[in-house]
Amino acid sequence: MNLMKSMLVVGMRKRWPGFGFMTSKIYPQGIITNTKHGVRLQLDPYQAVEGTVLFDGYFDEPVLNTLIQHLKPGEVFWDVGANVGLHTFTVKKLLPTVQCLAFEPFYKNFERLCVNQSLNPELKIEKYNMALASKTAIETQYTSDNNAGRTSLQPLPDARSTEIYINTIRVDDLIDLGLPKPHVMKLDTEGSELKILQGCSRLLTSSNLRLIIYETFSQQKEIDQYLTEFGFSITPIDTLSNFMAIR
Repeated sequence: MNLMKSMLVVGMRKRWPGFGFMTSKIYPQGIITNTKHGVRLQLDPYQAVEGTVLFDGYFDEPVLNTLIQHLKPGEVFWDVGANVGLHTFTVKKLLPTVQCLAFEPFYKNFERLCVNQSLNPELKIEKYNMALASKTAIETQYTSDNNAGRTSLQPLPDARSTEIYINTIRVDDLIDLGLPKPHVMKLDTEGSELKILQGCSRLLTSSNLRLIIYETFSQQKEIDQYLTEFGFSITPIDTLSNFMAIR
């Protein structure tokens, strides 16, 4: 079975036709393999982010490189929109003394996040099945077929409601409840980034938070203006709509 799994992974990474289909049939819950950084993950080849990790060994590596460059030993990292935990576990693997908190509201992704924690018991992270926003409320969740990473509180083109209503909470309220202030935050929430930032105005005035990495396709101007008021400078990370705001 291990030989078959290895052959399937090699076939997918070489882009051989049919290997993704065979993998999904033989391993319907996902195939367990190591990323290029040595983190063990259960991955579904027919999910966009997970499939990319299976094919290429990682996803959004410029974001990871920026995180590793700016995080210091003993600091706190919040991964908001953690998906199946790729960045969270990798940061913990490469920087063991960093305290990593993963926030993922979509139940399917959170379930896979917990499975991936069981595959990496030595990489202790904190997992939160909740959505962050500008206010405490009850919101509708949307996602897309074959792309569980494209899950948002915003109605997205070609997306559908999960028919699940979830609680949202402000970052400042979580900190008031005792969560540690982050030194570095990563936001990948498919259009909810500005609302999340609006819910952490007190954190943004704190010198504790030095770096915010975020993805945006339509709100760059608004986010830029908002973060600039708190003393952050905005710099593109790559050509894929990933940016960093740094003090």
